[in-house]
Amino acid sequence: DGVLFDKAMTQIVNYPTGKSGDYTVPSTVTTLPHACFYQCAKLTSVKLPEGLKTIDEYAFEGCGNLVSINLPNSVDSIGEEAFYGCESLKAIAIPEKIKRVSTRCFQGCKSLEKVVLPQGLENIGYGSFQVCDALKDINFPNGLKTIEDYAFVWDTSLEEVTIPNTVTYYGWNLFTKCTSLRRAKLSDGCGFVGYGMFAQCDNLEEVYIPANDTVIANYAFTLCPKLKNVSVPLTVTKVGGQSFMGCDGITDLHFGPGLVFIGYQCFKDMHNLRTVTVDAVEPPYLSAPSFDETHYASVQLNIPAQSVEAYKNAAEWGEFLNVNTPTAISDITGDGGSIRRDGNTLVGADSSRMTVFNAGGSLVGSGNGKATVAGKGLMIVRQGGKTTKMVVR
Repeated sequence: DGVLFDKAMTQIVNYPTGKSGDYTVPSTVTTLPHACFYQCAKLTSVKLPEGLKTIDEYAFEGCGNLVSINLPNSVDSIGEEAFYGCESLKAIAIPEKIKRVSTRCFQGCKSLEKVVLPQGLENIGYGSFQVCDALKDINFPNGLKTIEDYAFVWDTSLEEVTIPNTVTYYGWNLFTKCTSLRRAKLSDGCGFVGYGMFAQCDNLEEVYIPANDTVIANYAFTLCPKLKNVSVPLTVTKVGGQSFMGCDGITDLHFGPGLVFIGYQCFKDMHNLRTVTVDAVEPPYLSAPSFDETHYASVQLNIPAQSVEAYKNAAEWGEFLNVNTPTAISDITGDGGSIRRDGNTLVGADSSRMTVFNAGGSLVGSGNGKATVAGKGLMIVRQGGKTTKMVVR
């Protein structure tokens, strides 16, 4: 049939590029060497034997009509770009012994609808599922540790992702241009939102950012016009350049007391932004301009009462015309409202950000949906764009 093997029949030496149809690899074969099926454009289906151990780099690259292939559980190594450009491949189950999906392994598999990742997987490599247009969902195993740069870029059918808390590192631009992505939950183990992580995700509506994250990197949410439900953790200290640029769905942003830096054009083209609340006593450094010029008149800036002069004298912050402090009597819309008291903890009606100030304007508590306060007496509570007063006894 024109297929050449080594003398021991353990490796395929050459597979004719013009050979069409299905092919069953003999049971003696343990290794598919470098590029052994490279550009076999007429190959439609491959059956691999149990006992196969290694699929080397580029093994099936460019097999544009390959629809199906089984990967036996005996396989413990798959090389980079092994299935690059297999545009007709519909499903793949990665063997349990595989610890890493290699660089660009399935990049350009435009018909790939189903991927089963092994429970022991630890690393998803650079660009490994990039341009998998048909992939609608993917279940990451608990135990996964790292996801490298560009892993899921241009996966235009992907709708929702939940990253397990075992993941401790994100690469750059993980989900850039995933235009059907609507919801995402990030790992508690990383501490940051990655560079360009959701840039140009046109339909992204909701992202869960863990409460202990400290950095939102450059371009994290650039041009996500439908993003509405994003709660920035109070622990965030740095917000990178253009990270919220073009996020027209966001009307209110709230940053905690530890914020020290906001990057260049961070809030550019946020046409519906109405309030920005910053709990930091010292004005965070702005890599100006961080806001649009129109924001200076249209956005209400909420800051600690004791910091009015500091913000007034700080670059760009001083341009805001509508500056508010949480102890202004005109701000107080009611007595408690839907906020209830449980000892020294104030509990809101929902999980949106709550900040609590004493009568002197000092921050005494904050949290998502609730806040435990230090001290007693009259408290000014800000949540959901409203400010109310309560007495803690």
